[in-house]
Amino acid sequence: MSKTNQKKSCEKYINSLELIYLIFLSIGISLLLNYLNFTPFYLLFFVNCILLLPRFFFAPSKNIKFLIDKIIDSSIPEKLKSLNYKIILILDVSIMLFTHAILFILLCYYGGYGFGYSRLLNIELIRMDYSVFAFSLLAAFLLLNSLWLTLICLRLWLIKARIERNYCIWAGNNFIFAILIIIVLLFLVNPVIIYDIKFFDRTTAFYILIFLGILNSVIDLVNTDKTYLFDN
Repeated sequence: MSKTNQKKSCEKYINSLELIYLIFLSIGISLLLNYLNFTPFYLLFFVNCILLLPRFFFAPSKNIKFLIDKIIDSSIPEKLKSLNYKIILILDVSIMLFTHAILFILLCYYGGYGFGYSRLLNIELIRMDYSVFAFSLLAAFLLLNSLWLTLICLRLWLIKARIERNYCIWAGNNFIFAILIIIVLLFLVNPVIIYDIKFFDRTTAFYILIFLGILNSVIDLVNTDKTYLFDN
């Protein structure tokens, strides 16, 4: 099969993969909407999840298809190409892509229930356990994505393909914000008290966490907007 036909066949597969992935993401948003209310925490968390959608919906085309195209165009032996395709099916599609989807669904469910538990503007009625777990999932989500992008860059380097700047931005941005979210969660779960002054009270901590989540997406979308809108 010629390289052109291989790429066309790959594109059909990626389109089907994107449809399946979209269904998973839609399940997450529908779970979040089950707890719809107009309190500040819920609305900000909802914005956070919506901003994640355009970033991760394109994962099949911007990550998997891009890597496959580079492998097809590379000069490595056919046996190595075949090995790379097997790795993509096992690692990128079966593990990474669908783990992302499951984490997004859980993020929407726990965040929606945690912040949608009360329709009152009362931080004390927020389900602390669910809300903290939601941001733990967000940190895991970002760390996993950063790892995935790093592995993609490593494979691009091994086949001597050019590593796109966007992948470095995505990986670095997600890693930094995942660490920041983990630090705030640690302060939230174990408050620091100095001279009877409590730092990182629950309200402040949740606002910081939501702000970090939104800022992470804004930095991503602003710096790599053309990659989402056009071909790599």
